[in-house]
Amino acid sequence: MRKHKAVLTIGEQKMRNSIIALSLRMTLFTIGGCALFEPSPTVKNPECESSAGAIHIQQILDGGVLATLCSYMDKGYCMNGDPRTYYFIEATGQGFVDDMVVSLGDKCLVGNGTYSYTNALGAKKTVRKLKMIEGYTVNPAYAKMIDEKVKKIQQEQRAKELAEGEYTEAELNEFDTAWDNLKKCERTTSHEKCFCEARAKSRKIRNFQSDKDWNKICKQN
Repeated sequence: MRKHKAVLTIGEQKMRNSIIALSLRMTLFTIGGCALFEPSPTVKNPECESSAGAIHIQQILDGGVLATLCSYMDKGYCMNGDPRTYYFIEATGQGFVDDMVVSLGDKCLVGNGTYSYTNALGAKKTVRKLKMIEGYTVNPAYAKMIDEKVKKIQQEQRAKELAEGEYTEAELNEFDTAWDNLKKCERTTSHEKCFCEARAKSRKIRNFQSDKDWNKICKQN
């Protein structure tokens, strides 16, 4: 027998989402015996409007399904769902069938207007329309931390190369400029030609280790 319980109110959902986001934002780790906080790589997507972890499909319709929401799925059953409130959920090509309970996994639901349909009794009904989106997104604090670590490594590498006399300050400045241009090349269709142009301007890029024969590729470009 399926268990049913009223879904969380909007206020309770927002509070729950805030707690989840806060717990994901910081994970405890230790370095040298000192407890520090490192941001989690991902956080709950702020666009998520529902805390539902599963849906109970009532009927397959064009372009989606008519379903109720569940807090979670357990052994194929809808747990803590509200069987009285229906939603139209945009979903195609998913292999869904009537009376199927589907876990959202890493997805979440967000409002996308309304949907009208005619039920079996001939009455017209209008319900909220929802769509699935990614439930987690990159944590800005984590991205910032990684950027800072990368910059520190680059600075240490630069200082080492200057100390060893491998490159001059001017050459490293040219490399930084060429590398910035190279990153822009990745968004172009003529990536190899763009790389070769940057390579021609920088000895450090010419010394770049690769499984490709860039001498041959650049002669062709």
